[in-house]
Formats: sequence, structure tokens, C-alpha cells
Amino acid sequence: MKDLINKIVLMSPPKKFLMLLGILVLTALAFYTIFLSSSYVEIEDLTSEVDRLELEVAKKKGIAANLKKYRKEVKELDIELVQALKELPDKKDIDSLLAKISDKARNSGLQVELFQPALEKYEDFYSIIPVELKVNGLFHQLAVFFNEIGDLDRIVNLKE
Repeated sequence: MKDLINKIVLMSPPKKFLMLLGILVLTALAFYTIFLSSSYVEIEDLTSEVDRLELEVAKKKGIAANLKKYRKEVKELDIELVQALKELPDKKDIDSLLAKISDKARNSGLQVELFQPALEKYEDFYSIIPVELKVNGLFHQLAVFFNEIGDLDRIVNLKE
């Protein structure tokens, strides 16, 4: 170690300066690597988190600004849902609906030859009950029957 110190003491001043500068650069590089680089990464992470949160706040403010509009839409959709549920028969109303259809056929002057409900088919939020219906009558009587079915407050589809 003494030999190393003697060599340094005997060096020319420019070499001593360069060696001191190298030691300072290495010390600064080690300090940056150990202490500062992880802080910069953490700062970048926190900055991106702040940006994400600011964007989320802006979205929430936009929703809050339109809250009255959304509440109005919800009320309108609730009214539409109530109306749709009125048009779809409840399970307990199916027998009375089928009876109404049969009565409307007879009241229109048609002779009902076959009235046979089939098995119920379940869809998303409603069910389909096919009914095979054979009637005899005049065209005008059939048109009156179709009109009467169309006036029901329930959804009834007629197919050939």
C-alpha cells in the first residue's frame, strides 16, 4: 500500500488531477446507481400513476356532470321495462291469454277446429308458447280475428 501511495505522490500534477477526477466520477456513478436510479424509477412510476388517476378523475367528473341526464335515462328505461313486462304475460296469465285468443276466434265468427298449446320454450327473459290453431271461416272473419289479436295488450305473434 505504501508503494501505491509513493507512486501517487511522485506523479505529475496533471496525472494526479485525472486520477482524482476518475475517482470522483466513479464515486458519483456508484452514488447514482445505489441511491438515485431507483428513485427516478419510482418517480416515473408515481408520475404515470398520477396521470392515470387524473384521467380517471376527469372521466368521473364527466359522468358526474351528466348525472341528471343518466338518471333521466334510467327513469325512461324503467318505464319502458314496466311497459314491456305488461306486454309479456306472466306465467299465471298464460291460461287466461290462451282463453282470450280462443274467444276472439269464436267472436270473429271463425269455427275453431284445433286449439293445441305446445311445450313452452324459454328464451332470455321471456318464454314462447306455440299454439297450433286451425280455424274455418271467411277471409273477413280471419282479418277481424287478426285485428283483435293485434289489439291485445300482450305480445302475440301469428305465423303460418
